[in-house]
Amino acid sequence: ENNKSKAHGVWDRERIAFFDNRIVNADASSYLPQDWSTIAEAAAREKHRKYDGAAEDHRGSFSPLICSCEGVLHKEFNQFLHRLATTLSDKWAKPRSQEAGWVRTKFQFA
Repeated sequence: ENNKSKAHGVWDRERIAFFDNRIVNADASSYLPQDWSTIAEAAAREKHRKYDGAAEDHRGSFSPLICSCEGVLHKEFNQFLHRLATTLSDKWAKPRSQEAGWVRTKFQFA
């Protein structure tokens, strides 16, 4: 299982950003008494506990990319997509809303 990826300059010009994906079935019986934000936060905390130290050892940052089976994104995933859309918008001189749609579509099919 290799859901890890990295990119240079996502959050900071001089730092590598490390990412790890997790897809959560929020409708699973073990999650029934919880709402999505609680489930997503718990998954993100687990990923941060596992990878923050290793990212810092490489002078980088870590962001968990958590989403539900239905495509609902955790706030850190939304922040990443927003940052990516803004960067592409600036680079390609296109409206951010257009790039945001393109980025979301690409991630939905990935």
